[in-house]
Amino acid sequence: MPKRIPEEIRRKIVDKAEEGLDGVQIAKHLEELHKAGKIDDIPPHLRTIQEIAKTVKPVDPSGSWRLMDSEPEDAALILPVLLEVFDYTGGRRQSLTKREAEIVCKIRRVVAPPSERRRSAWGDRLDGFETFKLAREYIRREDRAESTEDLDRIVAIAAIGFVPSPEEKEYIAKLEGDDNARTHPKEG
Repeated sequence: MPKRIPEEIRRKIVDKAEEGLDGVQIAKHLEELHKAGKIDDIPPHLRTIQEIAKTVKPVDPSGSWRLMDSEPEDAALILPVLLEVFDYTGGRRQSLTKREAEIVCKIRRVVAPPSERRRSAWGDRLDGFETFKLAREYIRREDRAESTEDLDRIVAIAAIGFVPSPEEKEYIAKLEGDDNARTHPKEG
């Protein structure tokens, strides 16, 4: 009987597969996290990682966003995010979906660019790649009819420059993919 994969590891496999990493790259990433003490569980075998990764479907089927799909003002908000996604993924991810672009645009309209935002300890944390990750999480949650209240709070924090508590910072880091973060402060 196959060993049950811890949810934390399964989620990391799925996230990296969505970013365009193949099974070998994901296995290497998990091994590095394990060696660094960022995950406690021993990563599964390569074949298991590959099987999980190949089941990953696109986050949304809306199709690739194109410059011609948006008004110039919207494209000016989307393109810097697309560039950061391309850079962060080493070119594995070369486009956003239409739905991702729509949500990125909404987030960027609410959260002024860092140069225009009030400076605070937390006010400059929502860069382009983090905006993309938030957009993907909004899509996942909406598709599952799950609450997005915590995501809305992240956007609010970035928009007004609110300085969260250490527990809130840890939770936000977890949503942003920080492997050292703990659960939501209200969840214990």
